[in-house]
Amino acid sequence: AYNCLIHFYKRDRMTKACTACGSEDLDLEETPPFCNECGEEVTEEEGGSEASADLVVVAVITESVPVPNKDKLTKLRVDLGGGEEVTVVTNAKYCDAGKRIVVAKVGASLPNMEELVAKATVGGVKSEGMVCDSPMLGWSGGAAGQAVFLPESFSAGEKPPTVRPKPSS
Repeated sequence: AYNCLIHFYKRDRMTKACTACGSEDLDLEETPPFCNECGEEVTEEEGGSEASADLVVVAVITESVPVPNKDKLTKLRVDLGGGEEVTVVTNAKYCDAGKRIVVAKVGASLPNMEELVAKATVGGVKSEGMVCDSPMLGWSGGAAGQAVFLPESFSAGEKPPTVRPKPSS
């Protein structure tokens, strides 16, 4: 029987593992490729992971509440589009319900970070993504640590713009 490779993220690279035993000790140079630990043949799973660019999206804040006993942290519920809603904890200010922000989902790669975005517990609250600032998106203008706010013309789940939108006058 052929087993598919499963892909998982480890630091800044994608790693492959055998689905039969979970081992990363694979001989992919052989034909057919096989797992050195259990001897099973492996095949690469096609189209199993989202491209990292698809993991950075416009989100609409549906709920914003302070994290108890943490002065600077806010727990957000955000709509990522397509019925997907997650919790993200941030120290960015002015993140009020109804505002549009840019969120990096779990597994996203950002230009100014060595590691991929991962699930984390921040201030005792599980966070499933990261609120992006201008430097994270490679934009000029906007300070590090300040959430990027987008006009209402952007919808949840859309790709964020490649440059910082001009404020409307």
